[in-house]
Amino acid sequence: FIREFIPLFHGSEFVIGIVLGHWLLSAATANFLSRYFKKIRDFFSNSINLFIILMIFIILAFMFVRNINAISPTNLAVGVSLKSLFLYSFFAIFPISFTLNLLLNFLKKSFSTILYQKKVKRYVCEAIGFVIGGTIFSLFMSSMPTTALLLITIMLFLCNLIYLCESIIVKIFYLLLLLLSLYLIKYHTLDIEKNITFDNNSSVNIINFSL
Repeated sequence: FIREFIPLFHGSEFVIGIVLGHWLLSAATANFLSRYFKKIRDFFSNSINLFIILMIFIILAFMFVRNINAISPTNLAVGVSLKSLFLYSFFAIFPISFTLNLLLNFLKKSFSTILYQKKVKRYVCEAIGFVIGGTIFSLFMSSMPTTALLLITIMLFLCNLIYLCESIIVKIFYLLLLLLSLYLIKYHTLDIEKNITFDNNSSVNIINFSL
């Protein structure tokens, strides 16, 4: 999200703080509201549904961010206001972070392992996961197109769904989706990058300067 928003808002340093702020706000909201889901009986099945909802939200958020310039009346050459940045990042980030942290709470209730018996251990392991993921991204994946990163994320979710689902038919379906994502990464990443973005520069006059 930070990488997508920074060029969109002309490299403003406020992007980092606003994106992280919205992510933490939505995570705190999900953790606070999770106490009201105690009456839900089958947290396991709901965890599977949240994985699917999370994938849909990520795809929609990616399309939304890529086409903010087409949605916003602000001219691309002039830039987008800080107010717009606050609103657009909230709409893109809140559904994903809220669903993700709600999913973590559902998984905590679904699996009674030592890892989830104490909140401290859970948060420590989550922090370690973020550090490992951030390191891998910074060293090996920072130059990859966002479409490829999106598909890799979806593949990781599909791996979880294959593991969690009990039906063989459903497992095969998710496996086929995983193979399809792998095919798209290898052969159609750039095509998706081009087609997912509308003509955001249609109203901008491009001037060539020659010295």
